Amino acid sequence: MDAESIVIADGPIDASTPVHRFGRDGDAPAGSELTVHVRSAGGQCWYGLFPPGAYPGVETYGVHHWRSSNTLLVISRGLGYLVDTEDPTRWRHAHLAPITSFTRADGDGLVVVCNHQRLAAYSDLGLAWKTPRLSWDGIRNVRIEDGAVKGEAWDEPWGFWVSFAVDIETGECRGGATFTLA
Repeated sequence: MDAESIVIADGPIDASTPVHRFGRDGDAPAGSELTVHVRSAGGQCWYGLFPPGAYPGVETYGVHHWRSSNTLLVISRGLGYLVDTEDPTRWRHAHLAPITSFTRADGDGLVVVCNHQRLAAYSDLGLAWKTPRLSWDGIRNVRIEDGAVKGEAWDEPWGFWVSFAVDIETGECRGGATFTLA
């Protein structure tokens, strides 16, 4: 590993390296956790065991590290964790669950996560914005382009997918599902 690296571990845990368990005791059966090996900028090396979410049909996994800070975002079967790589006892759950998809802006910028109804964006400083409800029960085709997060939301009363756009800087929304009928 280089001076600062984050990898999903695929082999046995080195017994001489500290192990940190996230979530609550009993959140997941032993061995079902996502294992991440961290070597922080400060030289600390540790393993993180991240229990998966218990959301039927959600299989989203991912890891994102902002090089400009000590912040790490881990997604384990839809459940998100934000962790300080220098002090892994400092962590919290992400603001949305289950996370059904995520996309990254270029470089060290935002990571946008989605659940079935809303989006939230995280920067190296934490939560940047969270949208109001955009969908009845489904968001798809999420991408970042032209300074916006674009995608489609399920509009149940009309029975079809509708477009939305969220300003990447402010979180201001245009489009999305209809929640009031005139």
